[in-house]
Amino acid sequence: MKKTFFIFGIVLLSVIAACKKSDNTKPDNIRFEQVNKTIIASQSDSISGACNDLVFSINGNSTDGFEAFLTSNAIALLCDGGNQFLVDENTNQISALTENAEISENGTWTNNAKLYLDRFTGQGEKYIGYRILSFPSGENIYYYGWIKIELSANKETMTILNRATNQTEFNHLSTGQTQ
Repeated sequence: MKKTFFIFGIVLLSVIAACKKSDNTKPDNIRFEQVNKTIIASQSDSISGACNDLVFSINGNSTDGFEAFLTSNAIALLCDGGNQFLVDENTNQISALTENAEISENGTWTNNAKLYLDRFTGQGEKYIGYRILSFPSGENIYYYGWIKIELSANKETMTILNRATNQTEFNHLSTGQTQ
């Protein structure tokens, strides 16, 4: 009798697992882009974002120090979305992610106008998690992505290396994932 229940349990779990796998999951459609832009002190550069550009900047001087941050330029009037960034829930600073970190609905997201990149200082190549919010029919739709950057220890130089966006709505991706 115990053996019958055990076999029945295994069969039931297998059926449930098979049903979950065929849960209308859409395949990933990842757009990967080599950026290779270097920003030096007192300069800015940008990459395209949803409705507006993502502007990476370094301000300051060698006497008082430098600050590196990410902003967005003016939002277009006829836009149906925006960018949000994965931040530390306690400090509201952009999280410096390592390779293979999952970017999904889980986590704390913000669309603050100015986000400092202090957690990237002297850490080597790290990732920014972002998502594009779109609501063309009144329903929120998210597309997840990452941007790989490197910020020098003195914050005088920042390199935007590359980025990827999963263009399948609501599908997560991992940092470094390109397909």
